[in-house]
Amino acid sequence: HTAMKYLAPIFLLLCALQVQAQYANQDLPVYDGLHAALSAAPPALQLNLRDQRLFSLDNQIVTLNELRYLSLMRNNLEIWDTDLFQLQALEVLNLYENQLREIPSSVESLQQLQRLDLGKNKIALLPPAIGNLQQLRYLHLPLNNLVQIATEIGNCNRLEVLEVQGNELSQLPQS
Repeated sequence: HTAMKYLAPIFLLLCALQVQAQYANQDLPVYDGLHAALSAAPPALQLNLRDQRLFSLDNQIVTLNELRYLSLMRNNLEIWDTDLFQLQALEVLNLYENQLREIPSSVESLQQLQRLDLGKNKIALLPPAIGNLQQLRYLHLPLNNLVQIATEIGNCNRLEVLEVQGNELSQLPQS
C-alpha cells in the first residue's frame, strides 16, 4: 500500500504530461505567457495560458497571427473572446474546464482548426456552424450540458474523434 501511495502522483504526472504532449508540437517552443510570446523571434507558434485565472483575453493576442496552438484550459472564461476568431492559423484550441455556455457560430472562421477541446464547460448546444470546420479531426466535448448535437457535424469529413461522454444526450446525429 505504501508503494501505491507514492506511485499514484507519479502516474498522474505522467498522464498530465502525455495530455500536454498530444496537443503541442514538441519540436516547437511553447510560450507560457502572452508577453513572452509577443516578444518571441521568430513569431510564437504555440502559447500556453492555462491556469491563469483569466476572465478575458488581452487584445494583444491578435498580433500573434501565426499562432497554431493555444491552450486556455482551466481559466474562468464565460464567453468566447472575439479576438480568438482573428487567429486564423490556429490548429489546436484548448478551452477545457472554463465556464463557457455556448459555441458561437463565428467558430467557423477558424478554418485551420484540427483539434478543439471544450470539455468540462457548460455548453448545451453544438451550433450548425461547427460543420464548416473542414480540417477538424478531434472534438472533445465531455462533461458539458449538451442535449443535442447539430447534424451538420457530419460535414466534418476529417473528424476522427468526437468525445461526448458525461452529457445529457439522448441520441447522436445519423450522419
